[in-house]
Amino acid sequence: MGFMKLSIRDLWIVLILFSATAAGQPQADLTASSCNEYRQAESRLAELYAKALKFNEGDQKLVAAIKRSQAAWLSYVQAELGAIYPEDYQRGSAEPMCRCGEQLALVNARIEQLARWVYVQQGDVCAGSRSS
Repeated sequence: MGFMKLSIRDLWIVLILFSATAAGQPQADLTASSCNEYRQAESRLAELYAKALKFNEGDQKLVAAIKRSQAAWLSYVQAELGAIYPEDYQRGSAEPMCRCGEQLALVNARIEQLARWVYVQQGDVCAGSRSS
């Protein structure tokens, strides 16, 4: 038998829907909670991005590369969300909650990526510029 692979985002959405059903939470409350969690993660991302630039300010080529990477990531996020939730594509009252869940997953992945330029792991021979 094959097992269905679920991403962390999928599990998160299932958990929210299950807990909401069990608690009888209205959809508006679920959406507010999901979007609030996303906004908090965005704030952490902004802080970490600023730290990455500050931490590496002695290497202007690296700072420029991190800025290009961030700009490309922002473009990717827009394209990815546009593919998942195309314009004029409404799937019901849960869509805003799901959209915030998708955004949260993307932001958390980017936080993990940027953290490697701030919280350096010495001795990682494959770290490239993230080990300076």
